[in-house]
Amino acid sequence: MRIFLDIGAHTGETLNEVLKEKYAFDRVICFEPSNICMPSLKKYADLDSRVEIQQVGLSNIDGKESLYNPGELNGSIFQEENGTSDSYESITLVDAHSWYSKNLSPSDFVVIKTNCEGSEVNIIDSFLKGDTFQDLYSLLITFDIRDYPSQAYKEIEIRKRLKNSGYKNFCFSDDVMIGPTHEQRISNWLKTFGIDQPHKSSKELKKEFNGNFVKFSNKTGTLVRAEIKLKRFFKYQSLPSPVKKCLQFAKRVLRLHRERSLEI
Repeated sequence: MRIFLDIGAHTGETLNEVLKEKYAFDRVICFEPSNICMPSLKKYADLDSRVEIQQVGLSNIDGKESLYNPGELNGSIFQEENGTSDSYESITLVDAHSWYSKNLSPSDFVVIKTNCEGSEVNIIDSFLKGDTFQDLYSLLITFDIRDYPSQAYKEIEIRKRLKNSGYKNFCFSDDVMIGPTHEQRISNWLKTFGIDQPHKSSKELKKEFNGNFVKFSNKTGTLVRAEIKLKRFFKYQSLPSPVKKCLQFAKRVLRLHRERSLEI
């Protein structure tokens, strides 16, 4: 069975792409803990029986936690010590490996997107400890933990553990989420690993796209982290708008921005 796990589904932005016939997913399971996002996700579920909603947050533990800024793109269980948020929800956390082992089969063709504002480090921790990686076809990792300076070191720790694991069936959004729109960025990731070729077996795809698995799993994220550090050092958010626009223009000229077209 072909299964897509949308971890951090928000209001269903990724569903607009993955529900297309060319991917032939049998089940599309959305993990989203916020009550605010439920009406939007339920609209997708009402229109497509393949869509399933799990109103929980995946992590490396079971329990309850506060979700700050629920319903927003930066909704997270993490908050800096001096951070303030008047808005939060109490949510349920579920251990990612435990959920996976109870609900999916080793024979399933499983593709996973994570975009969960820092919780990705806990999810990957659970997958590594539970040896879930051996059953995955492709895992897309977005390191939102970078947005929380006191927690950012966890990205380096997770990258080291991934490298030492010997697995190659993961990639990072910095490197494969390229395109003018979110749908096109998702499409580029899926196409990069042949997920848009459902007529081929997992074994055939792994052989055909082995070069991409090796290439993208070995990416280090060094340049992106350096850019983030520079922006914080120079207080980028406080710079005058004309200065920001000049810097953004230079990035576009050098084709370093994520929103660039893949067509040259």
